[in-house]
Amino acid sequence: MDPNEQPPPATPDAPNEQTMEQIRRRRLERLTGPPSSSPSPAPSRSEVTKSPVADPGLSSNNFGKNSSEDVEAAAASVEIRRKTDSSSAASGSLDASRKRPATQVDSPSVAQPRKQPTSQESIEDYTNRVLIDMFHLSVNPGRLVDSRGADVTFLPTLSHDLESEGAPLRLPVDRLEEALFEAATAYPPEEPLFNYFLQCWKRVNRTIKVLRKPAPQKEEVLKEARRLCFSNCIFSLTMPELFGYALVPISDRRGCLLTIVTSKSREPNAQHDTLVPYLLRGVEHSNGLCMDFFGEAVTRLEEDETIAPLFTKAMADISATLSTLNMNDNYKPYLDVSSPE
Repeated sequence: MDPNEQPPPATPDAPNEQTMEQIRRRRLERLTGPPSSSPSPAPSRSEVTKSPVADPGLSSNNFGKNSSEDVEAAAASVEIRRKTDSSSAASGSLDASRKRPATQVDSPSVAQPRKQPTSQESIEDYTNRVLIDMFHLSVNPGRLVDSRGADVTFLPTLSHDLESEGAPLRLPVDRLEEALFEAATAYPPEEPLFNYFLQCWKRVNRTIKVLRKPAPQKEEVLKEARRLCFSNCIFSLTMPELFGYALVPISDRRGCLLTIVTSKSREPNAQHDTLVPYLLRGVEHSNGLCMDFFGEAVTRLEEDETIAPLFTKAMADISATLSTLNMNDNYKPYLDVSSPE
């Protein structure tokens, strides 16, 4: 090359590299608008331009063409990114609204409050309450209805005995035998006494069957009540005259309470002192002998020798009556008892 030759002058229309970068940035700012509250990082130079930097020796026409393509590509990239960010934010907010915050799931304060423990009923109060409900008896003159609102019989003699002993006016299980005797003497003599004790026994039996794993003390109260009630069922049929005497409390001139034994003439009655009508009613009848009663009788056969003759006599009477009936009579109950399936 000849040293005297001068290099061709630089093209005045071709801007240098710094000027081109400033132009690109200004055009990008115009296309993308003002920065948002959470601006995304500025695209690097390699992301904005897809073509290499124009050489200073390029003509002005080539520069204008490449610059417009770069701007359009950058604008499209920014628009896609903005749409992607907005859709991600919307889906994230929707998922967050559907889910409970972790503080609500794990925090113990959100859990359902536990019920405050109620004051536990004492065994004495429980005994008094269930005995009143099952036998319809009361030793408290201020409580003459059971828990269901039914009338109960007041026992003045036992109430006076408890009061004189300084004991509370509650019916304890160890005084239940006295209570049943006083209640039986007050029962109308023209009605079968077995009716009263049978219904009491059924109420006790239902209470025992309903309870699931009762406390030992409560279970002992209920079993003792059932035992005494069944014994009185048998006594009302075999020895009805036992309940023909009433203990009547009276006061003398000095105000002292005395007890007088009076007879109420409860004598044996062939129409009352028998199991025949209860057997004929069937096991499903409310005033009949249920299967649980038969089971209780079987378990007591060895300790009470009067039970078996009661059933034997009743079945003999039913068979004798059945032999006198014809097809026009109501023979079906007798037949069902005599030949059960």
